[in-house]
Amino acid sequence: FSMQSLNSQPLLLENFDYPAGTVLTTVGWTAHSGAADDAVDVVTPGLSFTGYPLSNIGGAAFLDNNGEDVNKTFVTQTSGAVYVASMVKVDAFFAGYFLHLGQTTVGTTLFARVGIAAGSNSTSFKFSLAKASETAVQSASEYNIGSTYLVVFKYHIIDGTTNDEVSLFVMDGAIPTDEPTTATIPAFATTGADYAPGAIALRQYNDAQDIKVDGIRIATSWADAVTAAI
Repeated sequence: FSMQSLNSQPLLLENFDYPAGTVLTTVGWTAHSGAADDAVDVVTPGLSFTGYPLSNIGGAAFLDNNGEDVNKTFVTQTSGAVYVASMVKVDAFFAGYFLHLGQTTVGTTLFARVGIAAGSNSTSFKFSLAKASETAVQSASEYNIGSTYLVVFKYHIIDGTTNDEVSLFVMDGAIPTDEPTTATIPAFATTGADYAPGAIALRQYNDAQDIKVDGIRIATSWADAVTAAI
């Protein structure tokens, strides 16, 4: 194998292709908070999004309580960019973050936090993004409760100590072949510390939330995370 072909492989694939009711900690995920308290499990059917290679495979992770949070590790990245693609369906929510990166051992250092914020009415919401624990940036656009979106967030590792950038892309139609020039939430940095991503995490933070996440693919390029065949 060439180094180029090795580098083009996804860092992690998770289709949640398990029977309904499967608890994620029994299939390679690790609880880092609230272990076994309203455990994160699988619901079927999974999510579908036209054109996404991981669409309509198996089930989906169901986040519906203030309980267990789980993570799954991948090879730690110390340079370049990490892209995390997944399908997301919000059927009910309480403002907060539900998906984020962590270090290989996930403790309290949680970063690239993707969340939900209130929209202008009861049937809409906004996506949000924070590099770490600062106030999240909200999307200008609003999205519909009950619809499935393809969400891609990017953690860009930049030389220096406090300048790594995060950005978020949300798609509700055709999937761009290349990374769009303008993100839904454009890239930004904060004065907070930089990190080396090594885990993806799902967070349950309120029993009013009803969020399904499916088809997670993590890679170091847009193509390998979003468009490449499996």
